Amino acid sequence: MKDAKYRFALIDRESGDEMRLPEGSFIALLNKTSGKIIPEDEPGFIIRGRDIIAPEAIKHYIARAKVYGCKDILFATVNEQLNDVEIWRNKNPVQVRNPD
Repeated sequence: MKDAKYRFALIDRESGDEMRLPEGSFIALLNKTSGKIIPEDEPGFIIRGRDIIAPEAIKHYIARAKVYGCKDILFATVNEQLNDVEIWRNKNPVQVRNPD
């Protein structure tokens, strides 16, 4: 891995093996709402649907975004994710737990 401080890796779905990329290459993360690539050196984190605090954290994010006057597209996108989390949790209640 290029930077071991990040806790994620690319995994081949079929074999389960970690995917190795050619030296000097990287995978870019795309913000699907804005259409912009997230800079490689910009920190971030993922709130997983199974995290017991996920709905509360997402709702708090929405509330703070309203205070800061964020664009409507942000609310649509984040509310859609919140809905997806709640649907997934209802289907998978035994997988909901404290974050890793």
